[in-house]
Amino acid sequence: MTYSEFVWFLLAEEDKRHPRSIEYWFRCMDLDGDGLLSLYELEYFYSEQSARMEEMGIEPPTLEDCLCQCLDMVKPALIDKIRLSDLKHCSLCTIFFDTFFNLPKYLQHEQRDPFANLRDNEDGTAEMSDWDRYASDAYEMLVASENGNQESAGGIGDEDEEDDEEEPSEDDPLGTGSGARAAVTSEQPVVEAEATTVSPTTPVVEQPIQEAEKA
Repeated sequence: MTYSEFVWFLLAEEDKRHPRSIEYWFRCMDLDGDGLLSLYELEYFYSEQSARMEEMGIEPPTLEDCLCQCLDMVKPALIDKIRLSDLKHCSLCTIFFDTFFNLPKYLQHEQRDPFANLRDNEDGTAEMSDWDRYASDAYEMLVASENGNQESAGGIGDEDEEDDEEEPSEDDPLGTGSGARAAVTSEQPVVEAEATTVSPTTPVVEQPIQEAEKA
């Protein structure tokens, strides 16, 4: 799958109400290309979803119940076949496609609070398209992840500062640090200078001894 193909797939996946998305998924389900979705084609895709639900330990609805539910949602003009125009006029086409293609979203629809739509209308979120809602959720996740990374980076910086405060080493048992050691070494020449001032006094000590020898 190329990048452009992935973009089209993502748009079709996250906004199944859009006319282009409906055409996209209809072509995926129309295996024989006759422009109609037969009960055989619906059974073909639902069998895969049913097997996945069994692997997850979920008892799947029977095929008959699934087909009856889908036909009630779409209300096709033909009794046992669904046309593209039927899906474009269906307000629940998202649930229809998720039933056959996206199991997690299908389970969300099944477990959704029946009063959630009323709350969405009160909050104004129902007016948002599926793509706008997806973009908003993705942005909030991105902001949350960036905040988490910044907090973790801040914690690492604090640990580094604590590591800088090292314990006294063998060379510096008092923990005075390099600055104090430099001060000690700077005082050493002063001690040597004081020692050199003793030499001028030596002739004073030797003078009485020389006078005694002459006597």
